[in-house]
Amino acid sequence: MPGHAYASLSGSDTSLPGHSGQSVASMHRQWAAEFRRIPYTQLMRSLIATLVFSALACFGGCATSQNVNDDPLGDVPGDLTLNVAVVPGPDAPFSTKAHLERGRFIVYPDGSLRYGAHDEYPVRWMPPLVRRLSRAQMAAIWNDLVNTGLGNPDAGSPPVNMHLQKPPEKGWLYMVDINADGRTWQFIEPVTDVDSLNPAIYQLVRDLAALSWASDLPNEETVTIPKRYDHGPDPYAQYRESSK
Repeated sequence: MPGHAYASLSGSDTSLPGHSGQSVASMHRQWAAEFRRIPYTQLMRSLIATLVFSALACFGGCATSQNVNDDPLGDVPGDLTLNVAVVPGPDAPFSTKAHLERGRFIVYPDGSLRYGAHDEYPVRWMPPLVRRLSRAQMAAIWNDLVNTGLGNPDAGSPPVNMHLQKPPEKGWLYMVDINADGRTWQFIEPVTDVDSLNPAIYQLVRDLAALSWASDLPNEETVTIPKRYDHGPDPYAQYRESSK
Protein backbone atom coordinates (compact mmCIF):
# COMPACT_ATOMS: atom_id res chain seq x y z
CA MET A 1 0.00 0.00 0.00
CA PRO A 2 2.69 2.56 -0.87
CA GLY A 3 0.20 4.85 -2.46
CA HIS A 4 -2.07 4.89 0.61
CA ALA A 5 0.82 5.70 2.96
CA TYR A 6 1.99 8.49 0.69
CA ALA A 7 -1.49 9.92 0.46
CA SER A 8 -1.97 9.83 4.23
CA LEU A 9 1.26 11.73 4.90
CA SER A 10 0.86 14.26 2.14
CA GLY A 11 -2.86 14.87 2.46
CA SER A 12 -5.08 16.10 5.19
CA ASP A 13 -5.59 12.64 6.69
CA THR A 14 -3.04 12.31 9.55
CA SER A 15 -4.41 9.11 11.04
CA LEU A 16 -2.15 6.12 11.67
CA PRO A 17 -2.93 2.74 10.10
CA GLY A 18 -4.57 0.32 12.53
CA HIS A 19 -5.74 3.05 14.96
CA SER A 20 -9.28 3.63 13.64
CA GLY A 21 -8.43 6.96 12.13
CA GLN A 22 -6.95 8.52 15.28
CA SER A 23 -4.67 11.45 14.58
CA VAL A 24 -1.08 11.63 15.87
CA ALA A 25 -1.94 14.58 18.16
CA SER A 26 -4.82 12.71 19.79
CA MET A 27 -2.61 9.68 20.28
CA HIS A 28 -0.01 11.85 22.07
CA ARG A 29 -2.67 13.33 24.33
CA GLN A 30 -3.97 9.87 25.19
CA TRP A 31 -0.46 8.58 26.02
CA ALA A 32 0.26 11.61 28.21
CA ALA A 33 -3.00 11.12 30.13
CA GLU A 34 -2.23 7.46 30.70
CA PHE A 35 1.31 8.32 31.86
CA ARG A 36 -0.03 10.82 34.40
CA ARG A 37 -2.25 8.12 35.87
CA ILE A 38 0.78 5.91 36.65
CA PRO A 39 1.45 6.22 40.44
CA TYR A 40 4.97 7.04 41.65
CA THR A 41 6.46 4.40 43.88
CA GLN A 42 8.34 5.14 47.10
CA LEU A 43 11.62 4.36 45.37
CA MET A 44 10.95 6.91 42.64
CA ARG A 45 10.09 9.59 45.23
CA SER A 46 13.27 8.83 47.19
CA LEU A 47 15.32 8.98 44.02
CA ILE A 48 13.88 12.34 43.01
CA ALA A 49 14.41 13.76 46.54
CA THR A 50 18.03 12.56 46.54
CA LEU A 51 18.69 14.18 43.19
CA VAL A 52 17.15 17.47 44.34
CA PHE A 53 19.16 17.62 47.57
CA SER A 54 22.35 16.67 45.75
CA ALA A 55 21.83 19.45 43.25
CA LEU A 56 21.19 21.99 46.02
CA ALA A 57 24.29 20.86 47.91
CA CYS A 58 26.40 21.14 44.78
CA PHE A 59 25.17 24.61 44.00
CA GLY A 60 25.65 25.71 47.61
CA GLY A 61 29.21 24.33 47.72
CA CYS A 62 30.13 25.88 44.42
CA ALA A 63 28.74 29.25 45.42
CA THR A 64 30.59 29.34 48.76
CA SER A 65 34.30 30.07 48.48
CA GLN A 66 36.71 28.33 50.88
CA ASN A 67 38.16 30.49 53.60
CA VAL A 68 41.95 30.50 53.33
CA ASN A 69 42.20 30.84 57.10
CA ASP A 70 40.85 27.29 57.41
CA ASP A 71 44.19 26.00 56.13
CA PRO A 72 46.62 25.56 59.03
CA LEU A 73 49.48 26.39 56.65
CA GLY A 74 47.95 29.72 55.71
CA ASP A 75 50.64 31.70 57.56
CA VAL A 76 53.54 29.27 57.23
CA PRO A 77 56.26 30.27 54.74
CA GLY A 78 56.33 27.96 51.77
CA ASP A 79 60.11 27.54 52.01
CA LEU A 80 60.31 26.84 55.75
CA THR A 81 63.35 24.66 56.45
CA LEU A 82 64.92 23.77 59.79
CA ASN A 83 68.35 22.34 60.51
CA VAL A 84 68.91 21.72 64.22
CA ALA A 85 71.96 19.99 65.69
CA VAL A 86 72.91 19.08 69.25
CA VAL A 87 76.63 18.36 69.67
CA PRO A 88 77.93 17.27 73.10
CA GLY A 89 81.54 18.02 73.93
CA PRO A 90 84.06 15.21 74.39
CA ASP A 91 83.84 15.48 78.19
CA ALA A 92 80.17 16.41 78.49
CA PRO A 93 78.26 14.49 81.18
CA PHE A 94 76.35 11.51 79.87
CA SER A 95 72.60 12.01 79.77
CA THR A 96 69.58 10.32 78.22
CA LYS A 97 67.58 13.53 78.13
CA ALA A 98 66.28 14.32 74.64
CA HIS A 99 67.71 17.85 74.65
CA LEU A 100 71.18 16.66 75.75
CA GLU A 101 71.69 13.71 73.41
CA ARG A 102 73.71 14.01 70.24
CA GLY A 103 71.47 14.36 67.20
CA ARG A 104 70.39 16.28 64.16
CA PHE A 105 66.89 17.26 63.04
CA ILE A 106 66.01 18.46 59.54
CA VAL A 107 62.55 19.64 58.49
CA TYR A 108 61.82 20.34 54.81
CA PRO A 109 58.98 22.44 53.36
CA ASP A 110 57.03 19.34 52.31
CA GLY A 111 56.94 18.14 55.92
CA SER A 112 59.74 15.58 55.62
CA LEU A 113 61.38 15.11 59.02
CA ARG A 114 64.85 13.60 59.24
CA TYR A 115 66.44 12.65 62.53
CA GLY A 116 69.34 10.58 63.72
CA ALA A 117 72.23 10.40 66.15
CA HIS A 118 75.70 9.60 64.91
CA ASP A 119 78.98 9.13 66.69
CA GLU A 120 80.66 11.45 64.23
CA TYR A 121 80.05 15.16 64.04
CA PRO A 122 76.30 15.17 63.23
CA VAL A 123 76.35 18.27 61.03
CA ARG A 124 78.37 16.43 58.36
CA TRP A 125 75.95 13.49 58.35
CA MET A 126 72.50 13.34 56.70
CA PRO A 127 70.06 11.60 59.05
CA PRO A 128 67.46 9.19 57.66
CA LEU A 129 63.85 10.08 56.94
CA VAL A 130 61.69 9.44 59.99
CA ARG A 131 58.22 10.60 59.00
CA ARG A 132 56.16 13.12 57.03
CA LEU A 133 54.66 15.85 59.21
CA SER A 134 51.08 16.95 58.66
CA ARG A 135 50.10 20.47 57.70
CA ALA A 136 48.88 21.12 61.24
CA GLN A 137 52.21 19.95 62.70
CA MET A 138 54.15 22.22 60.34
CA ALA A 139 51.94 25.12 61.38
CA ALA A 140 52.53 24.31 65.06
CA ILE A 141 56.31 24.36 64.56
CA TRP A 142 56.19 27.73 62.83
CA ASN A 143 53.86 29.23 65.43
CA ASP A 144 56.20 28.10 68.21
CA LEU A 145 59.16 29.67 66.40
CA VAL A 146 57.30 32.96 66.08
CA ASN A 147 56.01 32.95 69.67
CA THR A 148 59.42 32.18 71.17
CA GLY A 149 61.31 34.71 69.05
CA LEU A 150 63.25 32.18 66.98
CA GLY A 151 61.11 33.02 63.96
CA ASN A 152 62.40 36.61 63.90
CA PRO A 153 65.35 36.92 61.49
CA ASP A 154 66.59 40.05 63.27
CA ALA A 155 66.92 38.10 66.54
CA GLY A 156 69.29 35.57 64.96
CA SER A 157 72.75 35.89 63.53
CA PRO A 158 73.92 35.74 59.89
CA PRO A 159 74.51 32.20 58.66
CA VAL A 160 77.95 30.69 59.24
CA ASN A 161 79.47 27.35 58.34
CA MET A 162 78.03 24.98 60.94
CA HIS A 163 80.74 22.42 60.14
CA LEU A 164 83.38 24.68 61.67
CA GLN A 165 81.64 25.20 65.01
CA LYS A 166 83.05 23.27 67.97
CA PRO A 167 81.30 22.42 71.24
CA PRO A 168 82.79 23.20 74.66
CA GLU A 169 84.91 20.44 76.15
CA LYS A 170 82.47 19.84 79.00
CA GLY A 171 79.33 21.25 77.48
CA TRP A 172 77.03 21.20 74.50
CA LEU A 173 76.71 23.12 71.27
CA TYR A 174 73.22 23.94 69.96
CA MET A 175 72.87 25.09 66.36
CA VAL A 176 69.56 26.16 64.83
CA ASP A 177 69.48 27.09 61.16
CA ILE A 178 66.17 28.53 59.87
CA ASN A 179 65.21 29.38 56.31
CA ALA A 180 61.89 31.14 55.67
CA ASP A 181 60.57 33.78 53.26
CA GLY A 182 63.82 33.73 51.31
CA ARG A 183 65.96 34.56 54.36
CA THR A 184 68.32 32.43 56.43
CA TRP A 185 69.36 33.05 60.02
CA GLN A 186 70.94 31.02 62.78
CA PHE A 187 71.19 30.63 66.53
CA ILE A 188 74.54 29.24 67.68
CA GLU A 189 74.64 28.65 71.42
CA PRO A 190 77.43 26.81 73.27
CA VAL A 191 76.59 26.06 76.89
CA THR A 192 78.41 24.42 79.78
CA ASP A 193 75.49 24.72 82.18
CA VAL A 194 72.25 23.15 81.02
CA ASP A 195 70.22 25.64 83.03
CA SER A 196 71.63 28.50 80.96
CA LEU A 197 70.29 27.08 77.69
CA ASN A 198 67.89 29.36 75.82
CA PRO A 199 64.39 28.14 76.76
CA ALA A 200 63.21 28.57 73.15
CA ILE A 201 65.97 26.29 71.83
CA TYR A 202 65.37 23.85 74.68
CA GLN A 203 61.68 23.57 73.79
CA LEU A 204 62.36 23.37 70.05
CA VAL A 205 64.76 20.45 70.45
CA ARG A 206 62.39 18.58 72.74
CA ASP A 207 59.44 19.16 70.40
CA LEU A 208 61.41 17.88 67.40
CA ALA A 209 62.53 14.87 69.42
CA ALA A 210 58.92 14.08 70.30
CA LEU A 211 57.89 14.34 66.64
CA SER A 212 60.78 12.00 65.79
CA TRP A 213 59.61 9.47 68.41
CA ALA A 214 62.82 10.12 70.35
CA SER A 215 61.29 11.67 73.44
CA ASP A 216 62.57 10.77 76.89
CA LEU A 217 59.02 10.84 78.25
CA PRO A 218 56.67 7.83 78.19
CA ASN A 219 53.95 7.89 75.59
CA GLU A 220 50.68 8.26 77.47
CA GLU A 221 48.77 6.67 74.58
CA THR A 222 50.72 3.40 74.76
CA VAL A 223 51.55 3.13 78.46
CA THR A 224 49.39 0.54 80.21
CA ILE A 225 49.07 0.95 83.96
CA PRO A 226 48.83 -2.47 85.63
CA LYS A 227 45.67 -3.18 87.55
CA ARG A 228 46.41 -4.42 91.05
CA TYR A 229 43.93 -6.37 93.17
CA ASP A 230 43.87 -6.67 96.96
CA HIS A 231 43.42 -10.33 97.90
CA GLY A 232 43.78 -9.80 101.63
CA PRO A 233 46.58 -10.94 103.93
CA ASP A 234 49.23 -13.44 102.89
CA PRO A 235 47.80 -16.92 103.61
CA TYR A 236 51.29 -18.40 103.91
CA ALA A 237 52.54 -15.90 106.50
CA GLN A 238 51.71 -18.21 109.42
CA TYR A 239 53.74 -21.06 107.96
CA ARG A 240 56.75 -18.81 107.45
CA GLU A 241 56.56 -17.73 111.06
CA SER A 242 56.37 -21.31 112.34
CA SER A 243 59.33 -22.40 110.26
CA LYS A 244 61.67 -19.84 111.82
